[in-house]
Amino acid sequence: TYGTNSVYVNNFNNLLRLNLATQDVQGEFYLGNSNINPMNFQDTGITSLDAFEVSGLNSINLKGCSDLVTLNLFSCVDLEELDLSDCSSLEVLAVHENSSLETVIFPTENNLVNIQANDSGINHAITLTNVDTLDIVNFSTTSIPSLSITGCEVLGQVNAHHCASLSTINLSNNPN
Repeated sequence: TYGTNSVYVNNFNNLLRLNLATQDVQGEFYLGNSNINPMNFQDTGITSLDAFEVSGLNSINLKGCSDLVTLNLFSCVDLEELDLSDCSSLEVLAVHENSSLETVIFPTENNLVNIQANDSGINHAITLTNVDTLDIVNFSTTSIPSLSITGCEVLGQVNAHHCASLSTINLSNNPN
């Protein structure tokens, strides 16, 4: 088990790079009001990553971060792509107000419970299938052309209002 290891980096405007790849970093990581780009967490044991108003951040490497449970990225306006394919423990994904974020690659096997991607620049089709734990999904005010959420046992809420490009919604085979 992991301890309560936490790292807080806030208001370090001169800190420009963060590379923790393959380091024995475990626990929570908080980053706010900084100019760091890129961020590399590859093969670390982080369980939570919070980044708020990080100027210029366009790359976050989360490859091999299978212990990551919570990812909160707010107002990281230069972030363009997010690859979560190795984040198999991810339960909470919040990427609010990331206007340049166009692409999110979801984990193929996941435990997602809550996805909050509103007010982001996401402009690709979203397909989530057989995510038994998925309860809340919010893609409001995005440019997604289609949304397909199927076979999700506990799906309770889907929000896709103000999606001008949305032409297709498929919510079949969801028991709730």
